[in-house]
Amino acid sequence: MTTAIVSASSRMYHRALSRSNSICTRHRRWDPIRQGTQSLSRRLSTHCHASPRPRVFANRDLYYYPPAPSQHLAFAGSLSRDLHPASQSTLIARHFSRSQPRYEMSDEDYAAFLQKANKDYSGLSTNAGSSSGEYISSTAHKAIRALGERFYSSDADEPFIDVTLDWTGDQLPDEAEFQKLIKNSGEVAERVTPQQWDSSESYGDVVAAVKEAAGGKSEVTVYRVEQDDVRKIYYILALDSDHKQLVGLKVLSVES
Repeated sequence: MTTAIVSASSRMYHRALSRSNSICTRHRRWDPIRQGTQSLSRRLSTHCHASPRPRVFANRDLYYYPPAPSQHLAFAGSLSRDLHPASQSTLIARHFSRSQPRYEMSDEDYAAFLQKANKDYSGLSTNAGSSSGEYISSTAHKAIRALGERFYSSDADEPFIDVTLDWTGDQLPDEAEFQKLIKNSGEVAERVTPQQWDSSESYGDVVAAVKEAAGGKSEVTVYRVEQDDVRKIYYILALDSDHKQLVGLKVLSVES
């Protein structure tokens, strides 16, 4: 009797279990959306540094894979550094340094720059002697000294400087002869009259002083000596036959 009851109970249990499995199998239908989403999530979890277990929001198959802990630490570290008050000035300076670059120059480079800039201007009057402070000397004729600090107007206003050249001839030298007197000071381009040189009659006192310094007997002539395409030296001279010399003035003209 007891054995029959146990056997019947066992059969009922296995029958119920089998029925339950069949019901679960019958209601478990294939869902292509669910299957595709799960397949995609498995692929993402393979290639991303994230947790393989997805999070489900609102009972829907929405999957979010958080970044790895190392990414959390890197982001938090950079954010804390950028937001720190001590780094604000650095960030601002870095921003303006990109938009407005600054170039610093040492004291030696700045001094060399100034020297080069000054040399470009002062070098124009080196051969005329004005850069070394030369003007009409104290040994010049009193008529020439009376001119004082007289300047010639050009792109660079330069002073007149007294000049004396030994000359044994009875007449003023021509261009070739005058070239030998000045040697390497430049190339004698031409010999002109004072009227051709001073068409505006701005330097009549200079011509008169040269003629008086030569004794008043000789005519005054002007020699144009070219140092280059820009710099020219004018010699305003007269013949002092008593002392066998040419006396007068010279001046640098910058004609760009």
